[in-house]
Amino acid sequence: MVSSQDILQLSRKIDELQETVNRIDLSLRGNGKKGLFTEFALQQEKIHALEDFRAEQESMKRWIGLGVLGAIGTLVWNIITSY
Repeated sequence: MVSSQDILQLSRKIDELQETVNRIDLSLRGNGKKGLFTEFALQQEKIHALEDFRAEQESMKRWIGLGVLGAIGTLVWNIITSY
């Protein structure tokens, strides 16, 4: 048989668990501040932006390389044709 003291202890434990769940929920959602979900989403956006920037840099390196090769080719062509 369940005594009233056991029910009281269970009630306290449930209240403690509810408080813990509420604190976790506030941490995840943020409650007016940046929560963990918001922080995670912002970090993901930053990572995507950095990946895009890196790809753009690689593309820029290729274009600069081609430009330098073109300039060297033009210089060599001008030297060859002027003599």
